[in-house]
Amino acid sequence: MAERRARPGRTLPFVVGLCVLGAFLVGLVGVFLEEDETRRAETGGQRSALEAYASATLRRALEDEWRVGVALMEPAVSDPLLDDGALLLVSDGEEVLPRRARGQERGIVEAMEAALAGVELDTDDDTPAAERRRFVLALRRALEKNDRPAIEGAVRGLLAHRRQYRLAPRDDVSTVLAMVELLQREARPARQLLLGVLRDGFGPGEPGVQRDVLQSSARLSPGELSSVCGVVERQSRRAQVPVDDFARRCASIAGRQPPVVTEAPEGFTLARGWVLRGGREVRGVEVSVASLLEAQQQAMRERGLLGPDDSLTPTASAGPVEGLTVQVASRRWARAEESRRAALTLKLGLLALAFVLGVGMVALAFAVQRREQRLVEARSELVATVSHELRTPLASLRVMAETLERKVEGVPQAKDWPQRIVAEVDGLSALVENILSFNRLERGRDVFHRHPWALEEVRGWLEADAPPDVQVKVTGAERLVVDADPTWMRVAFLNLLRNARKYNERTPVTFEVSVSAHQGRAVIEVRDNGIGIPEAQWESVFEAFHRLRDARGRGGGGSGLGLAVVRRVVEGHGGSVRVAASSPAGTVFRISLPGGRFS
Repeated sequence: MAERRARPGRTLPFVVGLCVLGAFLVGLVGVFLEEDETRRAETGGQRSALEAYASATLRRALEDEWRVGVALMEPAVSDPLLDDGALLLVSDGEEVLPRRARGQERGIVEAMEAALAGVELDTDDDTPAAERRRFVLALRRALEKNDRPAIEGAVRGLLAHRRQYRLAPRDDVSTVLAMVELLQREARPARQLLLGVLRDGFGPGEPGVQRDVLQSSARLSPGELSSVCGVVERQSRRAQVPVDDFARRCASIAGRQPPVVTEAPEGFTLARGWVLRGGREVRGVEVSVASLLEAQQQAMRERGLLGPDDSLTPTASAGPVEGLTVQVASRRWARAEESRRAALTLKLGLLALAFVLGVGMVALAFAVQRREQRLVEARSELVATVSHELRTPLASLRVMAETLERKVEGVPQAKDWPQRIVAEVDGLSALVENILSFNRLERGRDVFHRHPWALEEVRGWLEADAPPDVQVKVTGAERLVVDADPTWMRVAFLNLLRNARKYNERTPVTFEVSVSAHQGRAVIEVRDNGIGIPEAQWESVFEAFHRLRDARGRGGGGSGLGLAVVRRVVEGHGGSVRVAASSPAGTVFRISLPGGRFS
């Protein structure tokens, strides 16, 4: 009757399944009610996704342009002949790139003309600038006298002086240009000399005049830069020195009026056609957003993301790059909304079909579960009934076997058969008890009735039930108490005792129990001298009906329920049991129970 009263509770999975199905269908109803709005918003979602993709692609393109430009900055700073028109570099508040003539310094050409005219200098003036002009005068006199050693000495002295002293552009460039002009007018200088002076230079401290003029452009006015560049270009062409790139750079620098930027945010920023990034230095690269969008638009059309009539437009021409967005103009999205109601009827029909199938599947699962439960219950009932019915005949057999043992005592023909019958009956009785115990534990029929229990009782149980060939030893159990059900604990310990004897090849069999208390728990170690358990099976031996493959010993392979009952009893008390060690010399089981204390 207890089982029948419990059966209505087994309908819980069915009820839960129906509730889940109902919640699912209610959710679907809500989804279908919003389907019209969802389909209306679908076009907007597609548009947003495409615009997000186009915006992200444009932002990556701008960042890539900035990185490519930044990679060109260091070479452009080192070599002024390289084009820096699309680069911007401000360091410590001073423009480095692009180069432009924005200074006030003038008079380079006039100073060159004065040096060529041989204007005498004050003899008391010993500044480096005066010394440099004296080298030009010395060269002029040597050329007039056609004194080649003096000419070579003057040229070498001027170049050495230039290497030693770095003068202002007016004093430096004018004297070098005057030297070249004198050599070209009055002598036939070697092309290699003029190539070094005008173009390539002679080392880190003595650059060529072309690079020197461009490097100093920030200190010159646009008109002065144009005048000096004209002289350098004329001398270079006369000496057949490359000069076309120099002429282009002069025109670009003299006529350039780039935006003046002294600071910028640390993130990427688009401003007046430049991608800027601030910080310790301000770096920027000139970009064409229109060209980038055109290339991006063409690429998206080739990939089928845009139609022939679709177009991309930026929402802003300035601001943080990460916030830059792109709008997509297209007619196809307007036509996509026309079919948004077409599938509604079909989806409602599928919803009804899903409901029928769901109810059927839940009902089928419930029916299968009930059938399996009935089979399990029938099997358990059969096992319990058969085991219970076996108790009486087994007890009768044992009584008759003991009686027979007394009757035939001293009869040689009887041998030890009566004793063997008693032993086999005891083994069958233990098997039946294990089956009944396991069945009760599995079905939850027995509830552990815990109360303070003295572990010292284990000694009496073991000594009373141990066969003559088993030596029992119990230590440390004095005054140690735990909250447990003594009836079930006796079942657990006697199963361990039977296992120790069953899986043993030694005589006598030793069965040692040592008890200790640790951190509020009773720790019980049970040691035997049996055949041992392979380490791979230390956990599986506690499974129901598991038997050792190599089941040597007095009792054969056993039923596989003894240790399963032990684990269920110990865990039912909130404890744990495991194989602590095992070898051919024996096995140690460690049991831990909560609430261990001394009385």
